[in-house]
Amino acid sequence: MRNFVFVSVCALALVACNPQAQQEADAPAEAPLDLACAAFADANGDSLAQRFGADNLRDETLPGVEGDEYQATVVYPDDRARRIEVVWRDHAARSGVWQVTVSGDSSGWTGPSGVALGMSIDQIQAANGGPFTVTGFGWDMGGWVVDWRSGALAQNGCRIGMRFQPRGDYSGAAGDVRFASDSAEMRAADPRVMELSLGYPEQ
Repeated sequence: MRNFVFVSVCALALVACNPQAQQEADAPAEAPLDLACAAFADANGDSLAQRFGADNLRDETLPGVEGDEYQATVVYPDDRARRIEVVWRDHAARSGVWQVTVSGDSSGWTGPSGVALGMSIDQIQAANGGPFTVTGFGWDMGGWVVDWRSGALAQNGCRIGMRFQPRGDYSGAAGDVRFASDSAEMRAADPRVMELSLGYPEQ
């Protein structure tokens, strides 16, 4: 018992002598990087600021497809592992989530059924519980999932969007054509997830 009391007193003394340790002890826990439908369904600017910290939000104008641009509120804008983009129906008011997106080679965010950036098409097919349909590569709308075929990733709470980038030979899976995820052409392309999003239909 004496040993326990002595250790506890020493620990408290160390914290008292180390302001940084005290600040870390008092700091709120990091919000989990859970890219789930329910996590952003009712989000607004205030709730994002409360959840992630107002200093970790920044409005940006981002490049879209075919030369278009769009506005988004970016969470953790300078941290690739935690960066996420939120597009609003009313950007000025930061209200009404339209889409939430992560992109790149990897991210700390994990989507429904454990899907994440960098996963292979086989891993996504396993998470979906069956094949799905992808557009051919090599054009602005290439590599997008267009039909989950009633699989596990065809959720009701929101629309899960996903885009693949080929690492192999995609000459047989190119252009404005649709391919099954388990087709020989897609397997030869060896694609990986490079964009993952949640889309919310207007109520």
